[in-house]
Amino acid sequence: MGIATKDFEKLEKQSSAEFKKYANFRANIRLLRYTTDLSADAMGKTLKFKKFHRLRMLEEGKGASVRLEEAEAIGKFFKVPIESLLYKKAKIVFEE
Repeated sequence: MGIATKDFEKLEKQSSAEFKKYANFRANIRLLRYTTDLSADAMGKTLKFKKFHRLRMLEEGKGASVRLEEAEAIGKFFKVPIESLLYKKAKIVFEE
């Protein structure tokens, strides 16, 4: 038995919505991580994630949604409120 086309389309829409939902978060953590000169895996180790490659997966939008503990750890490390990480668009400001 395979998955029905109707069910597959519904699942695909949910996945797309989930991916878009965390677009700001993915962009924000990637931008912040670049300021540290650490790879995603190294940052995951620094944050003591159980699976150090989890941060890379979050940045790429793969796997499960971000967990509260992960968002808190990232926010605390960068001194950024979780709400800003999740909902605001990152901006780069160049000083003259």
